[in-house]
Amino acid sequence: MSEFPAPRPSLASEAAHWHALQRQGGLTAEQQRQFMTWLVTSPAHLREYITVSRVATELGDALRDMAVDLDALIAAGPPPADDNVVALPVRRRPPPPAASRAPR
Repeated sequence: MSEFPAPRPSLASEAAHWHALQRQGGLTAEQQRQFMTWLVTSPAHLREYITVSRVATELGDALRDMAVDLDALIAAGPPPADDNVVALPVRRRPPPPAASRAPR
């Protein structure tokens, strides 16, 4: 058994929500109170918030290190639907032998 329970998907969403609000800045006193209440309710909340914060930081670092003009990519819009898409063959199983399909 692991030391920590697996995080609830909703807990990760809650942590991401609070992280986004914190990054936007300008939380009201009431929002800040709600955040602090949520944060200290459980060690799992704190762990998840720290995890979200670390992922956001690492993602930001990775994006800064990319030699790609993100603004140009966004301005170019999505690629055509058939651009660089290769259809893969689908393997189908043969039907079972007739004897195994007979009613019993």
